[in-house]
Amino acid sequence: MTARGPAGILGMVVKAGCWAVKTKIRELRKKRRISQEELAKALHVTRLTITSIENEKYTASLPLAYKISKFFGLTIEDIFDFSEVGDIDYEIF
Repeated sequence: MTARGPAGILGMVVKAGCWAVKTKIRELRKKRRISQEELAKALHVTRLTITSIENEKYTASLPLAYKISKFFGLTIEDIFDFSEVGDIDYEIF
């Protein structure tokens, strides 16, 4: 279900029974000694957005995930764990 997230940008809002994408943002941020507020400012989002993503309450939009990956110098796949998302059913094509 796509809706407006904490920062007002489109993303996945996690409801009961839905999946959330796990991230390494907290680990990466702490390793670099960056506060949530500092990361939020660098990405032009609110601290609530960073908190929500780290706590798996909100899944970043693709543009935000891209900005996060560029900030840390990693790929999106290095930061976000999509293993819970599931596979594509190619048989329907």
